[in-house]
Amino acid sequence: MPLIILLLLVGAPQQSPPADDAVPVPASGEAAPAENETGNRTGEELTRVLGEINSDHPKAKRLAALKRLLPIAEKDPERVSAALVPLLKEEDSEIRGEAHLALGMAMFGQECPLAIVEALHDKDDHVRHQAVVAFGMFTKYAAAAGPLIIAAAESKDHYVRQNIPFALRHLGKSDEVLTAMKRLCRDGNSVVAGNAHLYHFEITSDANIYVGYLLRETVGLPPKELAKLNQDQKEEHKFNVYLAATKIYNLMRDRPLDLAHGLSHHLKHDDPRIRQCALRQFRTMCTVSKSSFRSALKVKPHQQLKSLAADDPDEGVRLWASVVLELLKAGPPADAPQKLQPLPTIDMFEQPAEADDSSD
Repeated sequence: MPLIILLLLVGAPQQSPPADDAVPVPASGEAAPAENETGNRTGEELTRVLGEINSDHPKAKRLAALKRLLPIAEKDPERVSAALVPLLKEEDSEIRGEAHLALGMAMFGQECPLAIVEALHDKDDHVRHQAVVAFGMFTKYAAAAGPLIIAAAESKDHYVRQNIPFALRHLGKSDEVLTAMKRLCRDGNSVVAGNAHLYHFEITSDANIYVGYLLRETVGLPPKELAKLNQDQKEEHKFNVYLAATKIYNLMRDRPLDLAHGLSHHLKHDDPRIRQCALRQFRTMCTVSKSSFRSALKVKPHQQLKSLAADDPDEGVRLWASVVLELLKAGPPADAPQKLQPLPTIDMFEQPAEADDSSD
């Protein structure tokens, strides 16, 4: 049976390291800059920038200096952090916001400064959003940060909530963490809910909850509900369907047995659309790779499938259950690979066209 899988994978573009022959080589007779000379220049620039961020200078100059600080802040984290502390409490929200971002850059790779976590609760949108950017750079948090992170799961700002599941993942499996994660799984914002389901699965390995979420997303809205959406909402809905499909594909490749268990659980779902969707994914598992076929067999769905094929009130469910039963009997296609290949990363950002030097 021919199978067409239409998937979209979205990710930040990855830049490859330059090839060896792309490293600049000094021209003949030209000395390469000494390493300590480069370090001295960076140190001098850092001194100038830190001198320009204090309140003695006009706001525009301070903001420009804070932006210049970002790429060099981690050269001297202690010095930069000490210089930024007064700015984190300033009345001006632009200064506060850029100072938190610079603090994140300075402390990158270390424990997240408590001031950044506290700023997730700032009254100003700009400060919160810059703090979120900085917060996303860290995976280690002080003990005092835990309650603040958990409380941020209830933030009214969805941009803050979107980033909390990632942090909760690094706080362990306490009841407080799991309660906060489950609350985020029910969030009305699709990005928040998607992130929460993913990291809840990583923490708990509970495939039933995660696969159920992915099935609901791939099924999408009923036609009558879809018709009520405006064009932007329809595009977002379409994107969410494709994104859930990529996550199912990745599960089918990397954790096929978890996927099979989750699909088997949802063959009992009240909504026939979910039952049909679970059966279609079982169909896919039987045909796309030998690894996924073996996983489908391991959960022993035959009795469930026979009951659905004979007695389910929904005609589509009966049909798909019969199809899957036949595929399980037949075995995987002879040309099916042992394992699915990773999905390619699609660069969503248009690269600038190279200049045409052929013209006079």
